[in-house]
Amino acid sequence: MQNEKRSQFIVNDKKPVSCVLLLLISAWIAGCSISPQPALDGEMLVQKMPLPAGQWEVQQISSELTPSIETRWTSSSGAVAQTIVTYEVRNVDVAALKNEDDNIGEQACEAGFSSKVLTEGIQNGYPQLTWRSLCQAVDGLTALVLHKVIVGNEAHYRFRRTFMKRPTKEEWLLWIDYVHQFIVCDLSHTLAHPCPADLEQTNK
Repeated sequence: MQNEKRSQFIVNDKKPVSCVLLLLISAWIAGCSISPQPALDGEMLVQKMPLPAGQWEVQQISSELTPSIETRWTSSSGAVAQTIVTYEVRNVDVAALKNEDDNIGEQACEAGFSSKVLTEGIQNGYPQLTWRSLCQAVDGLTALVLHKVIVGNEAHYRFRRTFMKRPTKEEWLLWIDYVHQFIVCDLSHTLAHPCPADLEQTNK
């Protein structure tokens, strides 16, 4: 398996952080250092690492206005994956977040746009929505995007995987399985939102 239990991407929801904690089998993201290592507490996103299928370069983009932080992965083939955490939000509707993304897609995709819900419901006590969108540009290019949104109590968490060409069935199912493994948990409310059993071990 590509995803090992001890390799996780953890975003701690304690207001926007200057450096997202990324554990790639005990290695930090290049250019990201925290000393001392922060203690995990409260609500957080746990995303399995490494990303499937290939080599990826990573960068972080933070915004003090939103406030939010984006972690963006790109590959040499032009593939893009993004995890975006938006903080200090309350009672956000997952359907509204989907509509927000779809409206942007409809405006940008002059030759055609479609969107289809794949799964929706409650995941680990939080609302989640997973869908795909298909964008057709006037130059003939087609982009397929896999989206996932989880709405926590203190932040909402978005993931997008953009394919600049249609993936094979095997590749598509690989990424579907990957996003199903995302989890938002809360160490302060372990009964309602339990964290993975190996979380504390992972953080050592």
